[in-house]
Amino acid sequence: MIPQEQRFRFNDGTSVGNLEELEKVLMHISEEEFRHHVSNDKNDFANWIKYVLKKESLASKVWQAKTKTELSGIINDDLRSIFIDEAPTQTIKHDRGSEQTEKNILHEIKKAEHVMNDIKKDEQKQMRDIHSMKFIVKEFVYGMVFGLILGLIIAGVISNLV
Repeated sequence: MIPQEQRFRFNDGTSVGNLEELEKVLMHISEEEFRHHVSNDKNDFANWIKYVLKKESLASKVWQAKTKTELSGIINDDLRSIFIDEAPTQTIKHDRGSEQTEKNILHEIKKAEHVMNDIKKDEQKQMRDIHSMKFIVKEFVYGMVFGLILGLIIAGVISNLV
């Protein structure tokens, strides 16, 4: 536990003393509060993590975060990796006779989560592409109808003049 004077303090008086607390509080702070601590020139979270928590590697990743979501994801990944690294190395026997350690299982779960996130991102991109295509087709049809109507009007005017 870190001393009270080294806790990270937010403008509303809330303070956090570790990554778990920071991750919980982070998504509830306002965008204005976040911008007070993170800008192009500074990142108070990265400094606190580097100098108080003594996690330079994590601090360098946190320095790159420009949104609450990015920062939360970086901290969450770090917390998961700590959990996996500290997992007991107890061996588990499966019905089929294969053995795996809990660490290996947790590592596989983490890999599967990354695959699922990639799939989710691909699905979101495909949905954006579908919506874009629908918009393009709709605009094309409107253009065709407008062109047809305009052509009929011009043809009517020309036939009245002749």
